[in-house]
Amino acid sequence: MPEFDRQLQSPGSKMGSMTSKRKRDAPSTPRYIKIAPKPNNTAGSVAAATTAGETTSTTDPNTTAVLLPDGAPGGWADMAMDITCYEGKPSKPMEALAQMTAVREPAWRDSYHPVESFNLSRSVNWEALQVQCIGAVTAFPCEHCRRGKGPWAQCIMLQDYLCGSCANCHYSALGTHSTKPAKAAEENTAPPAASAMTASPAPRNAPAAVPSAAASHPYATRHATAIDSLKRAKRLDRMYQTTAIACNAAAAALASAASAMSYLAEEYADEAGIHRDVD
Repeated sequence: MPEFDRQLQSPGSKMGSMTSKRKRDAPSTPRYIKIAPKPNNTAGSVAAATTAGETTSTTDPNTTAVLLPDGAPGGWADMAMDITCYEGKPSKPMEALAQMTAVREPAWRDSYHPVESFNLSRSVNWEALQVQCIGAVTAFPCEHCRRGKGPWAQCIMLQDYLCGSCANCHYSALGTHSTKPAKAAEENTAPPAASAMTASPAPRNAPAAVPSAAASHPYATRHATAIDSLKRAKRLDRMYQTTAIACNAAAAALASAASAMSYLAEEYADEAGIHRDVD
């Protein structure tokens, strides 16, 4: 009975010792703050550009995800405007385009895999990528883009650059593809003005307008002059060919008329009893 009385008198002492024992035996549980990983923006890496252009969402309250709006410049646009990533010597159009501001991330076709397929070893491809990030979407895509050609899903042009071709036509072709508006658009509606189809954004830190191609882009001027000369030569060739065909037709008609006149002369001579001396 005395021991039972002691237990009744001090019930908290035993409970307190059990609580202390549980606290000592409990494992230490430190608190961690979960931080979202930063995207890899290594310049010159195609894979890094693709990773930086992608965004992910999370429901973890300790993780903050910054979601870029649709089409906002991302990893590919940053790499395109940083021409120090280019392994060779940048072309003059590349240097001029690098002074402008990217307005979008390139929209790749669903069937195109840029990490495996996009060739950045040629300056023309780099120029096309820059224009894809800078230029304006055309109101009527060219035939090349309508047929699903080129790596991008949008037909984008930039005034005074790429010899008048869109980025898809210029990629791997040096602007040799013909950039023509859709036939249906030509038949149903008039083509929009040049200012509506193409835009020339202002360079960074320069409020003045972008100089014309003839003033500051000899690359574009030389190629535009060569294209004009080729078109003029083709027009002259067609004109001369048409003239030659017309002359041949006229000669054949004159020969036929001469033969008919000779036949009639012989008939009248026979009726009149005129005999010609044959040498």
